[in-house]
Amino acid sequence: MPKIAAFSNDLRDGLKGSVFEDKSKGFVSGAKNTEESIKFGIVGAIQHTQIEYQQVNYSNKPWANEPWQAINYVSCHDNHTLFDKLKISKPKAYEKEIKAMHQLASAIVLTSQGTPFLHADSEMMRTKNGEHNSYKSLDSINQINWNLKAKNADVATYFQNLIKLRKNILPLE
Repeated sequence: MPKIAAFSNDLRDGLKGSVFEDKSKGFVSGAKNTEESIKFGIVGAIQHTQIEYQQVNYSNKPWANEPWQAINYVSCHDNHTLFDKLKISKPKAYEKEIKAMHQLASAIVLTSQGTPFLHADSEMMRTKNGEHNSYKSLDSINQINWNLKAKNADVATYFQNLIKLRKNILPLE
């Protein structure tokens, strides 16, 4: 449909693992055979000769006419935050490893074709303390924890630099 965009669940689950299976892993956490879903997300869900569509998570053919129609993301208000999903699916990972996985997933979202979508506070490695569905949770779960900005200042700077890179390479028309 022209002038309509949709969230790319193929890229989301390919990067971090299924939102429906807490312990499932994605590309950034070591899952095998997720490359086609990642490639599909990178090109913005359009036709591309180097993608084997039968190996993509959910889409067995391109569904976008233009890359901007694919909204690339790894977390939103629903389900676990990226940080929480990585902690749950890789419980023995050190914080340094979680940070590296978080940054890789974010780099793929921000450097892919398509429209990047960033969950509030993802640049600070937001957590909802493992809460999967926080719509009815207390403010202590859903509020912005500004202490994470200081704790993860390097990640916030990483995001700023990725956004600058994207703006310099893909100027708004």
